[in-house]
Amino acid sequence: MTSSSNFLKNLAKSNQPYSKFGNQSVVKKGVKFDSKLESSFDDFILAHPQLKLIERQVKIKLLDAQDHPLTGEKIRAIYYIADFLIKFDDSFLLVDSKGFETADFVIKHKLMIEKYRLGECPMLIVAKTTKELVRQLELTPKLKASSEV
Repeated sequence: MTSSSNFLKNLAKSNQPYSKFGNQSVVKKGVKFDSKLESSFDDFILAHPQLKLIERQVKIKLLDAQDHPLTGEKIRAIYYIADFLIKFDDSFLLVDSKGFETADFVIKHKLMIEKYRLGECPMLIVAKTTKELVRQLELTPKLKASSEV
């Protein structure tokens, strides 16, 4: 028996939902998080006195729905869902925890950067660890200062 068939056999026995990226969902105080990393970011945000949690699972439209120009087929809108919207030093920031970057994420992240440049959404911070999140939060005053010039 191959290792992949052993994995599927064990998965069927465990009644655990399959996660293609290996993350485990976590429920804390009645709030469900998609991963332990996202849960640890939530703990950090709630514990940090300068950060104010505004909203979780923030949906931002990147492209509107449209009709295909040749076939007329409906094409769905494209969204980016960030884990958190926070307020930090009078600025709003989107925060996303990413343990693994997919091809879809890379494209959507580039579209989010463009929306930020156009003033259509807050800056998106993406981090793989809480330490990386802190480092990026320390850079935000520099981002504000450079955009005001």
